Amino acid sequence: MGPPDHASGLPVGEWTHSHEEDEPGVLVYRRAESFPFPPTRGGRDSLRVDGSGQITALTPGPDDRPRPMGIRVLSDGSHADGSHDDTAPADTMEIVESTDTVLKIRRR
Repeated sequence: MGPPDHASGLPVGEWTHSHEEDEPGVLVYRRAESFPFPPTRGGRDSLRVDGSGQITALTPGPDDRPRPMGIRVLSDGSHADGSHDDTAPADTMEIVESTDTVLKIRRR
């Protein structure tokens, strides 16, 4: 378990998509090192939160190793590093719930 990151409000570390637990409109992420994920054929996306608040999306590559897909932007238009951008990309997220064991987000 990582400490909470003050820029994004999320605990630092890697969060893996637990699509079996998704709710309508809400994506559920868990920590791979402490959650027993069932096997899946398609691999699992994940989010990595670093100490500076940067949130990087990861997706399984052709060899199943995670590949970075870009930086997520918080739903208020500010980047995870605290900067603000009125021309933020459409790939934003709203944090619905954040604890040491579960992360729930809504994509906008």
